[in-house]
Amino acid sequence: MAGTAKLAQRTVSLTEARGAFSPLVEQIEVIGSVAVTVRGKVKAFIVSPERMRALSAQSRRRARSSARGTLEIVGDLKRGSRRAARELAEAASRSARRLSR
Repeated sequence: MAGTAKLAQRTVSLTEARGAFSPLVEQIEVIGSVAVTVRGKVKAFIVSPERMRALSAQSRRRARSSARGTLEIVGDLKRGSRRAARELAEAASRSARRLSR
């Protein structure tokens, strides 16, 4: 719980969250985020719209940066595409023949 709960500014149990859901929602812009736990394990987060936008933007930046330099094109793309299309058509024909037996 400790590692995941550190992502939130506040941690509450599900029972506490149920009893104080309206106040939590009212205060979420001030709090930022709340981790909701069940039996001591984080099961959900309540986050403000601002925090959610920030997390989404951060995630998109990471996804873009991690994809850089990972694509290597080798060979003739047209020939590879034709071969893949031919193999797919042959596999579909084999399947159709098996089903018609």
